[in-house]
Amino acid sequence: MVQMDWNYPKLNSEHFAETRSGLHAFAKLLGAYTSACTPRRKHWWHISLKPVVDGFSTGALQNSRHLFELILNFQSLTVNLRIAGEDAHEFPIQGESAKSLKDKLTTQLSRHSITIELNEDKIDSACYEVDRELASRLGQVYGRLAQCLARLRSGIPVETSPIQLWPHHFDLAMLVLTGRKIPGQDPNYEEYSDEQLNFGFVPGDEGIGKPYFFITFYAQAERLANVPLPDEAYFHTEGWSGIVILYDLFRKNPQAETMLLNLWQSAWQAVQEEIMSNTELI
Repeated sequence: MVQMDWNYPKLNSEHFAETRSGLHAFAKLLGAYTSACTPRRKHWWHISLKPVVDGFSTGALQNSRHLFELILNFQSLTVNLRIAGEDAHEFPIQGESAKSLKDKLTTQLSRHSITIELNEDKIDSACYEVDRELASRLGQVYGRLAQCLARLRSGIPVETSPIQLWPHHFDLAMLVLTGRKIPGQDPNYEEYSDEQLNFGFVPGDEGIGKPYFFITFYAQAERLANVPLPDEAYFHTEGWSGIVILYDLFRKNPQAETMLLNLWQSAWQAVQEEIMSNTELI
């Protein structure tokens, strides 16, 4: 008997876009804290959020003598503040904007002599109606896909990034660094000089309004055009180049995760083969 993959939930509700926008706004708020409190890492890995059981966390942050953590919980629709040695504080996000919640966090943190200067330009002042069921579904999808990326990572021998949520784009992603440098780029600026393969999922953006998976390869995206694609995938060329699978097509495949992992592994294999046959990039 064929083993069926996990049954991925529907995300194509009329309320999904606003739910996504609301959760995205609070993710960017948490990202403002990681940006302000975390020592720099290459490729901006210090500003990303970490997957946890019910959402995403800043991880442990330090300000002066205090350690604290913020968690965006997709199940309870709260932002949880944990300060080392203190009781946790829970802040509902319904009826709040990211800015109004920031003000409440500032008040609570100040009671422990924690003062943080945030980039106010990145904090949304709009209020969104976040659908609890859709938020829960999206949280489950992110969590499950984080585990899929971990399975992919286990078979890749070169350096990879953390599996992380980027607050600015709201994508869950993992970079694979081939170890080669792009000719003509400043090697001290890794963002543009490191050759990199990117695997990820985003619940929709300005370019593609629906949730989708992506694979990109900087700076040789054309190499991905030769990757064998399942029926659900296509090679995207509008604005950027790479492989795309729309989430709604993905979830209808009875072996969705198997199909996705096979595609990811095929992309990595294509890059490996290109590395072995081409020594121009070093």
